[in-house]
Amino acid sequence: MATSIKETNNEVFARLLEHIPEQFQHLVVNDDDDPRRIFATDEEQELLKHSKVDDIMMTLPNKPVVKIRYKSLTQTRFFVVIPEHPYESITPFIGNTASRNDAQASTNGVLLSNNAGLLTLLWAQVKELPVHTHKGDELIDEVFGVKGLLEVDKIKKHFMDCDIWEVDKDIFEKNPFSLYGAWLTHYSENLSISFSDDTLVLYRRMFEQSFGEFTGEPLFRSLTATHFSHSFLEIYRCIERLYSIPFIKELLKVTNSNIKNSQFAVELEKQLSWRPKEEDALIKLIRMLDDTELLLNLKKELGIADTASEEKLEYQKIRNIIHSTLGSADLLGQSLEKEQAATVHIRDEDSEDSAQGQLIDALADTLTESIRNIIPGSSKLNPDSLPRAVGKAIYQLRNSIAHWRPSGDSSQQPDNWEAVLFLINQLVFQLYKLFEEDIAAELSS
Repeated sequence: MATSIKETNNEVFARLLEHIPEQFQHLVVNDDDDPRRIFATDEEQELLKHSKVDDIMMTLPNKPVVKIRYKSLTQTRFFVVIPEHPYESITPFIGNTASRNDAQASTNGVLLSNNAGLLTLLWAQVKELPVHTHKGDELIDEVFGVKGLLEVDKIKKHFMDCDIWEVDKDIFEKNPFSLYGAWLTHYSENLSISFSDDTLVLYRRMFEQSFGEFTGEPLFRSLTATHFSHSFLEIYRCIERLYSIPFIKELLKVTNSNIKNSQFAVELEKQLSWRPKEEDALIKLIRMLDDTELLLNLKKELGIADTASEEKLEYQKIRNIIHSTLGSADLLGQSLEKEQAATVHIRDEDSEDSAQGQLIDALADTLTESIRNIIPGSSKLNPDSLPRAVGKAIYQLRNSIAHWRPSGDSSQQPDNWEAVLFLINQLVFQLYKLFEEDIAAELSS
């Protein structure tokens, strides 16, 4: 069914009229003989007649992302409306970004922010689009003080700015948060936090991925946060969403079930009150990554102590205990006799000490490896101490922000927040690529 041009125009002026104070209503010129209407070319009127608002998503207070679908007998077109001031740029704001210098060539972006047909449709049907109330005198002088045809610019100044883009269907179907977020990565002066170019590119890449349907909103909240700590918490939510997947995948292998990961996790929590312990789940996820460089960079920026030196100290303590114990044991004497008979010819005290030391060192190595395997939670002796240390640090940082307790001092935060956010974004990107098939299965249902 075609949209009525007359009714749509009437709705726009009715919205504006509501913002004229009652004491000034007498200044409104009667237009019965020549109704007010917004001037539009034939092409713009055609767009208005055959377009409809497909979706409205309130991403921020008074900032809706709107999708408009045009459908005539011969073609279908797609438009995305970003609630920001349009810039004089023809660079598509979302596509396939590989690096800072990569052009987003896959999107057919065409700036339409002055199209009278689309704007009239927006102003009439999207009540979430605010009307400026501080220009009442201009509203009377330029709109309701006259009648007949009005230029679109006379009306445009009284509504919130909109940047309208024509896009292909794949872009149109993306999460509205991802669309708006990708736009903001190009025009970062609209953000509260000054992110580096590399971090902005990483945000954009994640908005463009298929898992952007999953992560679009928390990534957008992270990008538009007013403080680094709040931005970090939103990124952390993306990791949190993956906590159950490794555990569920292992269980599903045993049960040979085709149930979705998320559905299984819901049933486990509902029926058995089971859910993964957050810190353990985070460490388990990080262990699955094959990127030591990323973990080392996180270790540096999060101020994690050198786990290698801690392990060396811990090993030395155990070695000293073993030396002390074995040095007085019959076992050591028997072992030394066998060793001497086979390969060692003791000539003096120094060489005897050397042989004894070598044997004890070998025993210390063997026993230390055993301790690694039999003592639960022996993180300082664990070969994967780096993933564990990074996981613990990320979780502690999250708790220090999310909770306000004496034991969680929120003042102990990173010196370089921007670097931390860049690395956490990298971590999220790699994790979601790792579970891309699982996420695609969730989205397809």
